[in-house]
Amino acid sequence: MAEQSDGPKRWIGRFLMETLPTIARSSVAFCHNSSCNEVDRSVWARVSQIPAKEFASYATPRLLSGEELPHADFASGIMLSYEKLFVPIIRGGKTAPVGLALDSVPILNAAAAEFFSENLSGQIQLISARSETADSLWVCNILNMLDCIDQDRTKAEYYPDNYPLVHLRGKIKTAFRINLLKDRVGLCPVFRLNLNPIPLVATKHFIHELNRQHLFGLEPNPFPAYE
Repeated sequence: MAEQSDGPKRWIGRFLMETLPTIARSSVAFCHNSSCNEVDRSVWARVSQIPAKEFASYATPRLLSGEELPHADFASGIMLSYEKLFVPIIRGGKTAPVGLALDSVPILNAAAAEFFSENLSGQIQLISARSETADSLWVCNILNMLDCIDQDRTKAEYYPDNYPLVHLRGKIKTAFRINLLKDRVGLCPVFRLNLNPIPLVATKHFIHELNRQHLFGLEPNPFPAYE
């Protein structure tokens, strides 16, 4: 395996050796951590990076050679085979504990990677990464891809079936309001939506817990409304 930072090293071996559940597009994953079980599961939000100019912003992760990855890689909910990735910087600045690359891919420092691993065990894949200014980053691949949109109550425009990017065909292009089926989400704190795979969705409680641990970088975005 590629070189790892001291922070996640003590658990990354166990994490990779565990039998991770295969999470299909229609599956529901649950968080059994005690703090997650206290979540008011009716409160979700699209996750955005805080607009702080002192923090760096990132492009979508690439191979170490600079070669771009397939667009669907981080929007499919499947395990990826990469050992280490490169994260291009769009705007320079300090490395936030938690950042979002394009396509809403979480970029984590060692402390944030440990928090995600402890609270999202079996629901994420952590891939070692580096940028031009940081050698110990982690790309977080979200495995929770949920088929939980209530289409009868959701207001949205959709990509046509002949859209050039195959993984977006028939998916939501612009959302004005997204209603979720609570019984299909359960207590899942962080996930992507089968019909809207690019945005990252999380409970506001999860974001609050990140901030409480001084793992700053994310904030809830009020639009579109997730109900």
